[in-house]
Amino acid sequence: MKKQWRVLFLAAAAAVVMSTGCGNSASTQTTAATTAAETTAAETTAAEAKAEESEAAAEVTFGGNRTEEDIDWQYVDGKDAVAAVGSDDVQFLDVRDDDTYAQGHLKGSLQCGLKDFESADAQKAMYELAQTMDSSKPVYILCYSGNKCAKTAIAVMKDAGFDTNELFIIKDGAKGKDVAAALVTE
Repeated sequence: MKKQWRVLFLAAAAAVVMSTGCGNSASTQTTAATTAAETTAAETTAAEAKAEESEAAAEVTFGGNRTEEDIDWQYVDGKDAVAAVGSDDVQFLDVRDDDTYAQGHLKGSLQCGLKDFESADAQKAMYELAQTMDSSKPVYILCYSGNKCAKTAIAVMKDAGFDTNELFIIKDGAKGKDVAAALVTE
């Protein structure tokens, strides 16, 4: 027992000696204070960013028909979309319901069911998913036919800060022959 106390005492003494250094205690304290201030500033900045993000989400109105919004809808041919599967340059988003997605989707696609495209809950879920996506990369959006669900996704993603020129509806949706042939269940 005495040996343990002696080891503990020596370790504590060594820690004190090392922390004071060779007369640089003022420098060490200044560095520690600077590091603490920088950490606090970084934490404050992160908290402010989170608060701004929450305020932005609070300003977004979810629910209702978003397909008639004044957006210049962008389209990509099904054949070109299928050719881009597996590329790191494009993100795929499937907005069909969970069961349909499970029956077949483009490999690597994210999924958020917008079958009930006017639902506030569905639109909020889409907004939350969009927050996890890379807004600097194009997004190819797959829905049943390439219309209402995909347009709703684009309107919501616009609210989440995406450039609508980088959001593309896959023409003819999942019913298009090239896309239908490329759907996987894994």
